[in-house]
Amino acid sequence: YAASGGFETKSVLVRPIELDAAHTPEDVNAQLEAGVMQARDAGADLLLLSTQCPKDSLCAINRDIDDRIEFPIALAPGSALSALQAGSPHIHYDVAVETAGSDNLIADLGDRDDTRAPLIVTTPISGWFSCAGERGSGLAVALQVSETIAKRHPVKLVLASGHELGYLGARRFVEGFEEAACGILHIGSCVADLAAFVPSDGQFLPGKVGAVANLGADGQETVSRSLAPLGIVTRRPARPLDPTCWVGESETWAPKGLPMLSIAGVSNTFHTPEDTFASAGSAELLETVATSVSACGNVLATHG
Repeated sequence: YAASGGFETKSVLVRPIELDAAHTPEDVNAQLEAGVMQARDAGADLLLLSTQCPKDSLCAINRDIDDRIEFPIALAPGSALSALQAGSPHIHYDVAVETAGSDNLIADLGDRDDTRAPLIVTTPISGWFSCAGERGSGLAVALQVSETIAKRHPVKLVLASGHELGYLGARRFVEGFEEAACGILHIGSCVADLAAFVPSDGQFLPGKVGAVANLGADGQETVSRSLAPLGIVTRRPARPLDPTCWVGESETWAPKGLPMLSIAGVSNTFHTPEDTFASAGSAELLETVATSVSACGNVLATHG
């Protein structure tokens, strides 16, 4: 969202952009603004950012639709930084923004005659490149968990699109959602991504996958106990109604004040072309995570 139309130049400023697992949108914005300022001061026509991420690959960046920078920016793999700085990059592009649509998918599961407020199970369905671990694992877990919980309690499954555009689909859905719900189970990125898991330990790498929950004491303890064997640490939000105290698309639900559990993480292939089924896929891990998350969902449905 920095430029459009036809463009060609050799007047390029090359610099790195740090996109490690701990980076935040604020970090990214600060680096983009600093890079654009440096490029303009140097008289360059384009800013070429080499993405420094765990695999030194090409790492994509989520941007809100209102986050516009009026200066051309391109991304390159981190592994290319030295060659780009030593060389003379020649950039050509011809791009346009078109009006289009992408739907959220909503499904109601369970006994149609059951009048209890449903549990909302939600996960994003769009991502960068193949996004097998980032999105595919969460989608598989969400489907299995929804089917399991719906045998005991009504479920509304919300599959939100437009994740890369400031959680656009989720925000639009939440803005118009006025029904009753007993709780929210948000299943975010990389929740069963083999690239973030150590099979020999039976746990995710430290800090790769975490959980946030605002349940009562008993519910919080049960959720923590269910996720702990996977190496997933559960924390309470400091301010439950503050979106910044949550992660991923659970931020959009926070102001509703409902009981909520959000599970999300990252891996070394996060937002890169290497995030494929070959690196992320594991039927055994999917089944293990789905079993643990189903136990957590039952807590929300029962005590929410």
